[in-house]
Amino acid sequence: MAIPAQTRTMALDEFVERYGEQGPFEWIDGEVIPVAPQVLGSGFLGGLFYRLLAAHVDQRQSGVVLIETPFVLTLDKSRWVTGSRVPDVMYYRAERFRQFQADYPDWESLPVVGAPDFVAEIVSPTDRYSDVHAKVRRYLADGVRLVWVIDQAEKTIRAHHPDSDQIATARGNSRISADPVIPNFELQLTQLFVPPLHTS
Repeated sequence: MAIPAQTRTMALDEFVERYGEQGPFEWIDGEVIPVAPQVLGSGFLGGLFYRLLAAHVDQRQSGVVLIETPFVLTLDKSRWVTGSRVPDVMYYRAERFRQFQADYPDWESLPVVGAPDFVAEIVSPTDRYSDVHAKVRRYLADGVRLVWVIDQAEKTIRAHHPDSDQIATARGNSRISADPVIPNFELQLTQLFVPPLHTS
C-alpha cells in the first residue's frame, strides 16, 4: 500500500504497518525515499564503527546504540508521525531512551520516537556528496546534536554541529572526540579504517 503523495502525518501504528510492508524507507516531506542496502565495504565499516561505539557505551551504561534502525518525528510526543529517517548508526543518551520507553509502553514494536543525540553516516561509493550534505542538514534540523560523516574512500571523519558552520575533519593517525554528546568517546582513525580480517 503506497503512502499518498499528499500525506503529511500518519498514525504511528499505520507507519509501523507500512514500514513492514514497504521498508526500509525514509519519509521526508510526505515523500517515501527507499533506503538502499549497503555495499560490502561500507557495510563492514558501519558494522565496525557500531561495535567500537557500542562497546564504549555498554561498558559505561551511558545510552543505547542502534544500527540501521528508523526513528520518527512526531507532533508533540503524540502518536502522529511527521517524518522518519534511517541513520547508519545512532546513539541516544540513557535518560532520553528511558523516557521514550516510559512514554511508549509498546516501544519494542516501534521505531524510536524522537531524533537521536548522535548520528554517524557512512559514505558509500554510490553516494552523492550533495545527498550526504542534505542528510546532515536534515539531521541537525531534526535536533541531532552531533553528526559524523565517515568517508571510506577518503579515510576521513567530518564532524557537524548544529551551532556552528565549521566542519572539523579528522584524517590519518589523528583522533576525534564525540564528547560531551557521547561522554568520553574518542576514536583513533586507525582503529576504523582497516580491511576485513586485518592482522597487524
